[in-house]
Amino acid sequence: MLVYEPSLTPVIARYIQSCAEVDRQQTRDVLNDICDSGIVGAWQSLWIAHVAGDLAKRRGKVRQSHVLWLKQQLSSDRPALRAEAVLALARRGLTRPADVMRIASSLPTKHRPTALVALVALGATDDAEAIAESELDRLRIDWAERTLAQ
Repeated sequence: MLVYEPSLTPVIARYIQSCAEVDRQQTRDVLNDICDSGIVGAWQSLWIAHVAGDLAKRRGKVRQSHVLWLKQQLSSDRPALRAEAVLALARRGLTRPADVMRIASSLPTKHRPTALVALVALGATDDAEAIAESELDRLRIDWAERTLAQ
C-alpha cells in the first residue's frame, strides 16, 4: 500500500500505531520490513519515524532495522526528517542529550522545537531551556514536560 497509494501513509501509520497496542513485536517486525525495503519517500519517512517513536521503550533491541534506520536518518539532508528521527529515538530512550544537542545545532530554526521536545523526552529539560530562543519555545518545553518526560 505504501508503494502504490502513498497518499494513504497517514492512515497506514495510524493503523500501525493501533496494532502496537495488540502486538508490539509484530508492529516492530512491520516497521523493520518497511525500513529494510527502502520503499518510502521523504514525506512518508516522517510518518514512519513518528510511528517508530511511539513504540514503547525497550532496552536491548537497538539493532532492529527500524532503529538503525532512524539512526541513519540523523544524517539525512532533510532537516524535518533529522528532527523527527531524533525525537523518535529520544522518546524511545535510544539517544543521549549530547547527540540531540548536536542535531539541534544543525537544524534550521523552524525544526529546532522538535529537538527541544526530544531533550525533554530524555529528561534533559535544563538543556532544552538553555537553547530555547523564545517564549514559544519555553511553552513547548512546558508542554513536553507534562506529556513526554520520563
